[in-house]
Amino acid sequence: MTQEIVRLQSLGIGLESTAGTAVAAAFSIPVESFNLMPVVDKKEDTSGFGVIDEQVDSHIVREQSKLSAEGIARSQSLGYLLKMALGTASGTPTTVETGVYLHAFTRLNTNAHPTATVYRNSATQDERAPFHALETLEIDAQVGEYVKFKVETKGGKIESATYSPSYSTGTADEQFKTVKCVVKIAADIASLGAASAIELTGIKFTIKKNVKGVFVLGAKTLVANHNQQFGVAGDFTAMYALNTVRDLFTANTKQAIQITITGDTLIGATKYNELIVQLAQCELETWDRSSDNNALMTQEVGFIGEYNFTNTQTMNISLQNVKSAGY
Repeated sequence: MTQEIVRLQSLGIGLESTAGTAVAAAFSIPVESFNLMPVVDKKEDTSGFGVIDEQVDSHIVREQSKLSAEGIARSQSLGYLLKMALGTASGTPTTVETGVYLHAFTRLNTNAHPTATVYRNSATQDERAPFHALETLEIDAQVGEYVKFKVETKGGKIESATYSPSYSTGTADEQFKTVKCVVKIAADIASLGAASAIELTGIKFTIKKNVKGVFVLGAKTLVANHNQQFGVAGDFTAMYALNTVRDLFTANTKQAIQITITGDTLIGATKYNELIVQLAQCELETWDRSSDNNALMTQEVGFIGEYNFTNTQTMNISLQNVKSAGY
């Protein structure tokens, strides 16, 4: 039997036109780890038949799968996850300049966000699972690291399927680096542009979709796979010198947050790959100060995204890259 290391696996994704109807992989996403696993629910028959043996039969009642993956956030492949996370991407991206396109992602106000067919390829196996809905997406930027993502999706039964990975490299799918990350906070979105950058050692946030699969009598497979309530929360760490952030926390003063991450190499005459995340209104939920006698003081702030009625949103994300077609 052929043995292989996990590095030989490839992850592919294709956004479905009709939820649950499998499509070909549109893109191969480089990952540091991932796993596509079957989820099989079984029911046991423990009826008594005049013997002391506990179980006499079992059968499958539900067949699903789950995907978990993590890796470096990149300029083109991240867009597929962002569309699954927020629900809507601009159909035709805005042309910023020759060869540079801006994709706008906004939260779709329905319980039927886009689903995907996910693929796993290795030296010995090709398989896929349709009907996958995004459960969580985490974006994490920490000093000394690349910008990282973690994603979890839930979907339909795994099936055999042919998949030939094809990766984009260089500026076509550039790694985002934390040395190119700038964070601002302000009273509202309108004030973010003029706000000064704040000095952080790290920031991360997680989008959670609370996915619920629907099963009905007469079948073991999904008939629907819906996101439920939408939430986003995160935290950031900064050096502690002033009480500015602490006072925002104690007064429950809501703040807008903007995270901008720019690529290293020009992709047009003047533009770079770029990711901009805006949270319109955040509760600063927790605040803590370090207490190690021998270390510089830091402060850690936990935040929760809230719906802002003026901007009619909790968050929006834009992704600038070389992809001329919509996601």
